Amino acid sequence: MSRIDSNNITNIVVAGKSGAGKQPRIDVLKEEFNLEQLSTGNIFRKYLGRFNEYGYKG
Repeated sequence: MSRIDSNNITNIVVAGKSGAGKQPRIDVLKEEFNLEQLSTGNIFRKYLGRFNEYGYKG
């Protein structure tokens, strides 16, 4: 794998269908380049979990 200059990277986006193998690739990138992962799916699930059929749970 070629080296990536982390000073020049803002974001890496990995997208694909469920079961496409995104997480194993992300794990390699995190290990190889000492990156952090931000999962928008987890953020959405946490945010949406604060709502129910009647509105915001607080």
